[in-house]
Amino acid sequence: MPPWHRCHSLPLACLEPLEGGGPTEWAKQWKSGIRRDRAPKQLRLHVAGLTPEELTARMETAKSSILEPLLPNTLRHLERDAKHLPLPSGDAGGRPRDRLLAAMQARSDARAASGSSGPSFGWGGPALTMVWPQWENGFGDVIAHTLLPIAEHARLGTLPARLAVSGIKFKILGQLLTAVAPATCASERPNPPTLPRCNASCYGEIKLCALDHGKLLDAWEAAATLDVAMGFRSANESSIAAAVAASSSSMASLPSSADAAAAAAAAPPVVRVLMAAREPHRTGPKMGERLVLNQEELLELCNTTTLELAGGGSAGGGSAGGGSAGGRVRLECELMPAGLPMPEQVATLQRAEVYVCMWGGDSIHALHLRRGAAVVEMVNSEFKRNGPWAWIGQHRRWITRHRGGGKEAPPPLRYLTHELNHSGSILTPASQLCIDKKWKSWRERRERDAAAAERNDSAAVARSRRAAKETAPGSLWDCFWNADMRVEWAPLRATLARAVADQRGIEQPQTHRRGRQAKG
Repeated sequence: MPPWHRCHSLPLACLEPLEGGGPTEWAKQWKSGIRRDRAPKQLRLHVAGLTPEELTARMETAKSSILEPLLPNTLRHLERDAKHLPLPSGDAGGRPRDRLLAAMQARSDARAASGSSGPSFGWGGPALTMVWPQWENGFGDVIAHTLLPIAEHARLGTLPARLAVSGIKFKILGQLLTAVAPATCASERPNPPTLPRCNASCYGEIKLCALDHGKLLDAWEAAATLDVAMGFRSANESSIAAAVAASSSSMASLPSSADAAAAAAAAPPVVRVLMAAREPHRTGPKMGERLVLNQEELLELCNTTTLELAGGGSAGGGSAGGGSAGGRVRLECELMPAGLPMPEQVATLQRAEVYVCMWGGDSIHALHLRRGAAVVEMVNSEFKRNGPWAWIGQHRRWITRHRGGGKEAPPPLRYLTHELNHSGSILTPASQLCIDKKWKSWRERRERDAAAAERNDSAAVARSRRAAKETAPGSLWDCFWNADMRVEWAPLRATLARAVADQRGIEQPQTHRRGRQAKG
């Protein structure tokens, strides 16, 4: 059972939401990020269950795991928002909660006497769990790093009764969250009515927690939990495997006459392929937006394609149970428009057996597919070869996280990467300028290192030797990773054939070997 990742307990504590600049400031922060040293304070934590020294030590420990939700490569520094709250000593025999509320009331009375106003505190319950979504103003990151872990806790029955998130920008994501965790509020940036502001309340314990997608047991099951809670899909939906098996059964039940055999040969089973259209940004980047520029052409070619799945032996454990005999299938292809409302998007994805998308946020939508579907993620070959590994593979890790059912159980989704020929990249003037600058800087650095090496500068000699092994600037990918592309149909067709064959447990003949071969 997955634990809440790196939680830090503040016993007998109160949450005081502050104005934080109001809706205008929150919208600005979602758009441009936040500078905590300049931004209005968002909240204050009053902690009575620890001594001042214990509180300092606890917050110092928490500091390293709670990240800034609008810029998660920096720390949130909650130690700046936590204060020790002395409990009144006059009623030593009172209940802790009563003494805590009395302390907050005394504080409010003191503020009122000085002419300032403050909220009235109530008792919130035994515990409040607070989390800070990574890239709170994003979409796919919020799903992967926050909603899926929370949904998994809901599925396993380990979700806390009261939950607070710093905020979520997109209303549909707030709706997904509150569908599985209705008693959720926003501690910093509310998005009403879906995600209301947290009340000023005291608790027996406030837990400061980080969530980690890496601890998920099953990303697809977590996503299905969200979809079922929203009414987007049925709790007992059929899998791709069941649909293929039913189709095979119905074909087998046909009369074994020559006419029936001819009819079966003339009407091969259909595989539904869904291609995702990307949504151009209103103020898009000057280096491209990873659009597929010939998507209509691909759709037309896809809809006139029949695949010959030549079996080369059983793949062992194919989810669809189609055996190893191979056969013919006809592709029926559809383009999913960008920006569909989520209910329509999920319904469209539920009809698909193979989902094709560009590398990026569209990949996360694959979690709405039925069990046993295949995902084909297209990525620029040069970006895949030279870009940062953690970045390139993040969507695959988001989608395929699966630890249940044992080693022999097939994963909920099949995942294939399709490398797009870099020659299909459409380089903008800004991209070309970026490339030229990197080449110039790279050559100048090599010349400086070579000159320093001639002076027997040991560090420069080492750099020069390393540079001699480079044939191009290593960071060129930064200039074209977001480029729009023209996609070649023939290689994509071959990848689709692999995806369909894999679904049906058909091992395709190997045309080449990849990686190191074991010696035997």
